[in-house]
Amino acid sequence: THNFIGPAVGFVPTMTIYSGKIADTEGYIGYLPSDKSIYVIFRGSISLQNWLADFTTTKTDSKAGLVQLLGYQGFYISEQAVIADVITEVQRLKQMFPLFSVKTAGHSLGGALALLAQMDLIAAGYDVTMYNFGQPRVGDKAFAEFAYSKAPSSYRHTHYHDPVPRLPTNSFPLSFNHSCTEIYE
Repeated sequence: THNFIGPAVGFVPTMTIYSGKIADTEGYIGYLPSDKSIYVIFRGSISLQNWLADFTTTKTDSKAGLVQLLGYQGFYISEQAVIADVITEVQRLKQMFPLFSVKTAGHSLGGALALLAQMDLIAAGYDVTMYNFGQPRVGDKAFAEFAYSKAPSSYRHTHYHDPVPRLPTNSFPLSFNHSCTEIYE
């Protein structure tokens, strides 16, 4: 039994996201009947493996839909370690609740993973909205433009004291950009 509070009251978790051996990626998938939504939620950094993923600043080729893009290698590896299971569970829940919307969310590293999962879920044919908090930059300008074109109604919340949304730096030769609408507090 889960004792969720606030807007999460009634959330029904159906799967734990976990890939401890590869990148220590964690989160939950479930549904919230009160807002007719399926949620894919990622945890932020808490382990050495997470911090290594946060600071792996080389770019890597990643597949997001049909477009080849450059993305942040540590985040991409962490997301790819779990995305097949995530897509399978979202597919199962959409069969149970065909009118429910799909939303991804996360904090810090989890925000980056939520964005990448959103892109893979869109490529799998789902309409997905993302809400995240303190998300670092995930990809280059081409990736940011592509992600925004696929999901313009996605949001990242930032706080003016949080340094994570300014990482990795947006400077040559590794130039990273944000892709979704910012809500700055």
